[in-house]
Amino acid sequence: MIAWIVGLHSSSVAQRFPELAIINAFDHRFTHALCPAQHAVVEHAMALVRQAVSADVDGLDLEAFGYLGWPHTGEHLKSGEALRPIDEWLLGLCFCESCRAGYMAEGLDADGVRQLVRIAIGEQLRRPRPASASTADDAVDALGEDIVTHVLAARAAVTAALVHEVVAAAEGVPVALRVTTDCYAGAGKSSGDLVSLAGLASSLTVSDLQRQGASLPTEVADLIARGITPERVDIGWSVGDGGQSWTEGIGISPRSVSLYAYDQVPNVLLARAAEQWRSMEKAA
Repeated sequence: MIAWIVGLHSSSVAQRFPELAIINAFDHRFTHALCPAQHAVVEHAMALVRQAVSADVDGLDLEAFGYLGWPHTGEHLKSGEALRPIDEWLLGLCFCESCRAGYMAEGLDADGVRQLVRIAIGEQLRRPRPASASTADDAVDALGEDIVTHVLAARAAVTAALVHEVVAAAEGVPVALRVTTDCYAGAGKSSGDLVSLAGLASSLTVSDLQRQGASLPTEVADLIARGITPERVDIGWSVGDGGQSWTEGIGISPRSVSLYAYDQVPNVLLARAAEQWRSMEKAA
């Protein structure tokens, strides 16, 4: 039995203990996301893992062990302003005392970064611009290359520290960590230094829950290019999306496939997913 744990995406805890939630540049405390930089939040995440391990499970599937973003504004995704991906990332940057300390440890002026975020969002709302081909380019345009580099480094360090602690709390039970190669994403998948994260977890699960599997080949190829072996790569897929097969273009036989929200889709789609898996096994 594998225990699926959704770590820091917790509306109940964030609303009962708002001081533990992410607070953005506009002093908006998120009601859905706990800040992974805070010690009490790390302790909470470790307690969730220990509770699952005590049930004598065979493995752990960890989701939302890192920073969540601004658009994910509740237990399930809600619609918000039609902002660019970079604007959503900027609105998700945390400025709690722990995160501010992390920015300062990277040599940044936390108040200065906060003000730049406010300016960038204000300008976008006053004079909307389309997203460029690269979110990274938009990030540099908003904050400057040096600041972006150090903000990403601070957030990556926080995520790695959290994962280190929860893996230790698992006491040897295999841990699959849901990740994304997109460091500007905020949908609950861990990001940052994925090579380091692969060194902590037993395997990494690449998930694409909203684009019908379209980004899976790119993300898997990115992981392999970083030196992470295919044997340690899992696939997370929303079987109810329809669209293209998750096997198309991936180029490897993943260690396993996690079907997201499989209990909410017709049996015919489950049967199709099973057939795709059998076909991949035969081809391997």
